[in-house]
Amino acid sequence: MRKKVMVSLFVSVVLTIFSITAEAAIRLVPDPLVCPNATEGEEVECGTFALQNTNLLLSIKVQSITIGDTENFTLDASACAGTTLKAKKSCPLYVTFSPQDVGGYSTRVNTAYTTVLSRKKNVSAGVSGLATFPIVRLSTNDVPFGDQTINTSQRQYVKMENIGNDTLNISSITVPLGSAFSVEDDCGDTLAAGNYCGILIYFEPTEIDDYVSTLEIVDDAYDSPQQIALSGAGISAGNADINIEKTYINFGDIALDGTSTDTITLTSVGTLDLDITSITASGAPFTQTNDCPASLSTDETCTVTVTFAPTVAGSYDGTITLVDNATDNPQTISLSGKGVSPNATLIPGLLDFGNQTIGKSSMDYEVLLVNSGTSALTISDISTSSSIYTQTNSCGTTLEAKQECKILVIFSPTETGASSATLTVTSDDPSSPAEVFLFGNGITG
Repeated sequence: MRKKVMVSLFVSVVLTIFSITAEAAIRLVPDPLVCPNATEGEEVECGTFALQNTNLLLSIKVQSITIGDTENFTLDASACAGTTLKAKKSCPLYVTFSPQDVGGYSTRVNTAYTTVLSRKKNVSAGVSGLATFPIVRLSTNDVPFGDQTINTSQRQYVKMENIGNDTLNISSITVPLGSAFSVEDDCGDTLAAGNYCGILIYFEPTEIDDYVSTLEIVDDAYDSPQQIALSGAGISAGNADINIEKTYINFGDIALDGTSTDTITLTSVGTLDLDITSITASGAPFTQTNDCPASLSTDETCTVTVTFAPTVAGSYDGTITLVDNATDNPQTISLSGKGVSPNATLIPGLLDFGNQTIGKSSMDYEVLLVNSGTSALTISDISTSSSIYTQTNSCGTTLEAKQECKILVIFSPTETGASSATLTVTSDDPSSPAEVFLFGNGITG
């Protein structure tokens, strides 16, 4: 009887060792590895992969380690390639990102290894990076002022956007000195990616003549300097004419379902009465109301009230159009604004911890909380629905647009068997809460 028990025990041990040996035993952490943003041609350190031997007893022979995209990424695997990785040990892989052009890049690091039973296996993990560059887009490259009574002023608006994915550095926005044109702007020295600013161009002729000039913008975009052609004509008094207090309104960022209003004063500045035929807005989310009569005497004024009420996130442009009997009829007032909203995204949407010995804790599994919206995300709670899954995070209470933070989750089973839970992030995202599903299996040691 004792011999049978010993044989049975020996068979059990052999089967256990075989099972441990046969299962896949190497993994790359984290997956994916996200590189910091880099400008075109810049080299940045992405960090390290940990190549981990998760086998409890046996060593693994690492045969080769390669990266798919060798043009934009560099892999230093000297600490791991060709080595024998002992049980429960790890070694580092260093990755750098050197983008050759603007845009997003992704590739994979592939590791080939051999088990003690000479089984050849592979494991891989992703690497991603973003190459950044500012790109300027102007709402127009040609600003015709039309006829303007001499010694009176008119202004028009040009919208300047940075549609690239890096900050635009602005050196100057100028017109030639001594011309009938002048310029003001709210752009400052830098313009963040995805943002815009306004340029106000004034025309004040002093003589009856035709005027042409050029506005020049100097910055670090690839097509600098950008130029805008300016033109206008000075005409004599003795006509109906209008002065518009401002020909541009930038409402800025407005939360969805919110509203913002602004007013514009119209003044009759000609020597004849100004007959107003119509005042119209281009359409939602812009609307207008006004107290203007059908005719304004010289120096008489009236007011137009403009409302911006976005219901969908995004940038908006519009116009107010005035039809009258002035020589430069019709006149337009440019409108812009942005409807903004935060958007909480959790990556990945599922974590499977696999088997974990009861009474022990797993390694940290990483979840990224990304605010892919257009305004700051206010975080009110990050929690798990079960005490055997715990989280720590670096997110704080506010996450700016296009930023991310890390949430680390640990599985610590207290009894055998499968379990599930959710990681929940509650915020001011209209679709809150965001969730990640958690799964794990408690086993005996």
